[in-house]
Amino acid sequence: MGQTNVTPGCCILAEGPRQASALHRPLSSHCQYMQLRLARLCLDCEEIHEAQQCPVCASETFAFLARWVPAPERRAKPRPTQPPPPAPSRLPSRGKVVGFGVMGLGILGVVQWLAKGRTLIERAAENQNSGELK
Repeated sequence: MGQTNVTPGCCILAEGPRQASALHRPLSSHCQYMQLRLARLCLDCEEIHEAQQCPVCASETFAFLARWVPAPERRAKPRPTQPPPPAPSRLPSRGKVVGFGVMGLGILGVVQWLAKGRTLIERAAENQNSGELK
């Protein structure tokens, strides 16, 4: 259901004496199925196709057939509505908190060590008699 028997570049197979289009061509044996949701009617030459351009007149003006012919729902049963999954908590885990704490203490220790080293170098430079005027 929901499919129409067509060949790209040819008319819909009509049942009975009436043809589907005024510009019909004889249908060959290589007709295939086209989904009704994808079928497009060329507004210039009334050709049914599923490409972006009409295969007959290369026009890009078309209308979807599903606009006039309602397509049935593809699923046998509608999808059940499920509540969205709970959002993950933004709080970091206990291991991350401990890791960040240790890293912070390590950075603080390195900064203090560098500051202490700088003051030692400055004191040594002051005590040294280098002949500079002060």
